[in-house]
Amino acid sequence: MSHGTERLSTAAHGTDQASSQLLPLAYDDERRQFRCAPPASGGQPDAQNDRRARPPEWLDEQYRFEKLLVDLSAGYVNLPADQVDAQIEETQRRLVEFLGVDRCSFGEFAEEKKELRVTHSYVVPGLPPFPRIVLDDQYPWYTEKIRQGEALCFERLPADLPPEATVERELCVQTGFKSHLAIPLKVGGSLLCVLTFGSLRDYRRWPDELVQRIRLVGEILANAVARKRADIALRESEGRFRLLADAAPVMVWMSGPEKLCTYFNKHWLDFTGRPLLRELGDGWSAGVHPDDLPRCLRIYVQAFDARQPFRMEYRLRRFDGEYRWILDTGVPRFQSDGAFEGYIGSCIDITDQKRVEETLRAREQSLRSSQDDLRALASQLLQAQEQERRRIAREMHDDWTQRLAVLAIDAVKLERQLGAPDTALRLLTAMREQMVALSEDVHDLSRQLHPSILDDLGLVEALRSECASFARREEIAIDYRPGSVAAGLPMDVALCIYRVAQEALRNIAKHAKADFATVALGGDDRELILTVQDRGVGFDMGSIRSLPGIGLSSMRERVRLIDAELSIQSAPNDGTTVTVRVALGPQS
Repeated sequence: MSHGTERLSTAAHGTDQASSQLLPLAYDDERRQFRCAPPASGGQPDAQNDRRARPPEWLDEQYRFEKLLVDLSAGYVNLPADQVDAQIEETQRRLVEFLGVDRCSFGEFAEEKKELRVTHSYVVPGLPPFPRIVLDDQYPWYTEKIRQGEALCFERLPADLPPEATVERELCVQTGFKSHLAIPLKVGGSLLCVLTFGSLRDYRRWPDELVQRIRLVGEILANAVARKRADIALRESEGRFRLLADAAPVMVWMSGPEKLCTYFNKHWLDFTGRPLLRELGDGWSAGVHPDDLPRCLRIYVQAFDARQPFRMEYRLRRFDGEYRWILDTGVPRFQSDGAFEGYIGSCIDITDQKRVEETLRAREQSLRSSQDDLRALASQLLQAQEQERRRIAREMHDDWTQRLAVLAIDAVKLERQLGAPDTALRLLTAMREQMVALSEDVHDLSRQLHPSILDDLGLVEALRSECASFARREEIAIDYRPGSVAAGLPMDVALCIYRVAQEALRNIAKHAKADFATVALGGDDRELILTVQDRGVGFDMGSIRSLPGIGLSSMRERVRLIDAELSIQSAPNDGTTVTVRVALGPQS
């Protein structure tokens, strides 16, 4: 086609019956173009005898074309991507000269076939060059046919064009374009480009055999373009990766399927202070601390063989000679078809983090030691407190209570000696009642400080006495439910259970606003269980830390000292349940 119409495409419309029957192709040396060879006999050509009917010059021309095809193919073997364009233009020149046409153009589809653009063109000297234009808008019918993958052969233009190709027909009339051939080319099943030929000076035919041979040349060009695109895409991808890797604030490495490293980014090289060539392969391992290297290589090889991600820490020598702790994370790489390509990994310096962890670990150890010391001190304080309570309770019971009892007896004697004076009698009776009440209060205080009944009669009776005294003192009904308790219960366990029950009852009196509570004690040879439950106002467990007083803390500390389990369950308006579980056995 002419100056701007080389992209015109038309489905081969036959011109007349004679021209629709393609004769064998021969090369005209004088006109330097292919022509139709005469039939083998006077009639129409016989398809079966066509090859045998061809003259010797046809065989010579076939040989020349095949030789040209071989030469062109050889020119693209191992051709660098940056030389593909020049080679395509050289191929176009040779094809134009060989075929005796005026023009050869090569167009490429953009990504996703959005645009068809002329990228290479050769025109015989004396004719205007073909511009590198986008054909979609200028030649819509022609471009759509190419996009559909149709080969377009026009031997006589514009007569061969269909009515709907109005733009293309007008162009042929304006430019005098006479013949045109367009061959769409696919690579991997996808339409990639188109190879076209045009004649402006003579009409010419495009026999099928010639079209097929030209298609072979076109496929060579198409494959070269596909390789060029793939190479450019790969280089752009690698360039973006290297730019991103060098800009990343981490050390990046890559290895191939043979376990040898093939890439290290700038951050790695800056860290180690070694050139890339010394790091490639297994050279990087020279910087790993000797104590860490065997473990490092073992983890790497095992993960590599299993094609699994890995994560490891080791010490790597920095450019100044200092070994720094490195966290190395690697993941396998696979191609789109699943083929294994090797590994890619990233490393970060975690030395400072390691030091902080060591400092925190030392502080935690120190804190744990301090907590142990505090717990030991608390245990000693509780034991000292109990001993002091026991001493005071004994003095109150053995001294004060006895002395009050003596005074009460003396008051009774004096009451009898005075006879019946009403005033003195009432006064003495009141004194006696006060001394009895005082004696009972002293006795209760003595029991709260240390229940001697616990030493004498055991936990079951001590709790029974405490519940009765609490009910009488606080006017809160207590349902005491003693069960089976193992004989020979250790005194520290019995005292802990007694104190927890005592504290739980005290909390009921202070906070629960309840008029009834249950105290249950039971278990077997393996376990002792205390449960104190009320039906009071309860409280929110989330605010338990903010509750005033040290009652709950005292319970926890006492229970901890005997390795028991304390649980507290409560909710607003749903009462409170305190449970203590003590494991019994030889260790008790």
